[in-house]
Amino acid sequence: MDTHSQIKEICEVPINTALICLVWSDQDIRDQFHKNSDEDFNISRLYSEIINWLNNRHLEKNQNKYKNKTEANDIDEVIEQG
Repeated sequence: MDTHSQIKEICEVPINTALICLVWSDQDIRDQFHKNSDEDFNISRLYSEIINWLNNRHLEKNQNKYKNKTEANDIDEVIEQG
């Protein structure tokens, strides 16, 4: 982390540290960052990855809830049209 002073700076806030650790646990994300040189690194990209990771995790955890809600909405539409 010392190589990226920007990361070191944002890690002063504990929630940022937790988010970075959670996202960094994803091998695909680590691979993407390792492929790029230090010059290509920017905080905006890191935050985008955090948001995408959180969104995907939320959708995975609630997939059945959303699926059932969508099915319920479809049934309501059929009843209204019928």
